[in-house]
Amino acid sequence: TQLRPECDMNDDKLDNPMIGEGAQAPSITATAFDCPNCGNYSAQQWYACDAHELEFPPLTGTGEQLEAVQSDEEIDEDSRKLALDRLKKLATKRAFLKTKAVELSVAHEVGNLSVSKCSSCGELAVWVNDRIVWPL
Repeated sequence: TQLRPECDMNDDKLDNPMIGEGAQAPSITATAFDCPNCGNYSAQQWYACDAHELEFPPLTGTGEQLEAVQSDEEIDEDSRKLALDRLKKLATKRAFLKTKAVELSVAHEVGNLSVSKCSSCGELAVWVNDRIVWPL
């Protein structure tokens, strides 16, 4: 995976068509900048990333996974709707936040991995240290 270097005001930021003339380039040290998704100058909410061990490989929203949920007769309708909504979101291949209750289990903070969320479009940018890795 190729990492895009952090932009600053003197860098060649015009390689991203969403960032225009006089723009405030994305920066790991800023709370507002031109969103790499929508291009609007917007406040950004920052998030740390936690990880917990999975029993199985992660879901990705494949047609096979959607079909399995749709055809499973043991799933009640409310649970089916929630599962299908999540699988459809996963199938977009875009990063998103999922709110969940905090349990008393071991979670690990993933160091050097951060997420910014644009207040204009609600889309996420994923950062490794000071570099955006999503969107590219």
